[in-house]
Amino acid sequence: MITINLLVLKCTTCQEILPAENFYRNNSHRHGRESQCKSCLSSHQRTYRHSHPWVKTWLNINRRCTGSTHPQYSGIRNMVTIADLKTIWNRDNADGLTHPSIDRINPQGNYEPSNIRYIELSRNIARAHTIRLEKGDQP
Repeated sequence: MITINLLVLKCTTCQEILPAENFYRNNSHRHGRESQCKSCLSSHQRTYRHSHPWVKTWLNINRRCTGSTHPQYSGIRNMVTIADLKTIWNRDNADGLTHPSIDRINPQGNYEPSNIRYIELSRNIARAHTIRLEKGDQP
C-alpha cells in the first residue's frame, strides 16, 4: 500500500483549506509557504499596486539606477523615497493624468525630489526625443 502525505494549508484570507501547491513558496514562513493562497495574494497585490502607483515608480527608478542593464543611467542615483514619490504624485495631480510618467527635469541630474515630476507619458516621450535631437544623437 502506498501512502501519500499531502500538505494542506488554510489561507488566512479566504479561509479555504488547499494543497500546498496553491501557496507561493516562502522559506521564512513556518511551512515554507505564504500564508495567503496564490489567488488571494495576487488579488491583494493588484489592489495595492492600484492604490499605491508611486511604489511601482520607485521600484523602476531603483532598478534603473542599480541595474547594469541600463547603461544610460550610469552614475544616476536614486535619492527619492516612496514617501517623496507619494507627495510628488499628489502635488502633480498624477491621478488626473491618463498615463502618468516620472520625468527628471534635468535629465543629467539624479532622481531627487527637486528634480522629478509626473507628466503625461506622451509628453515625456516627446521631451526625450527633443533632448536627443538637441544633443545631436540619432532618434
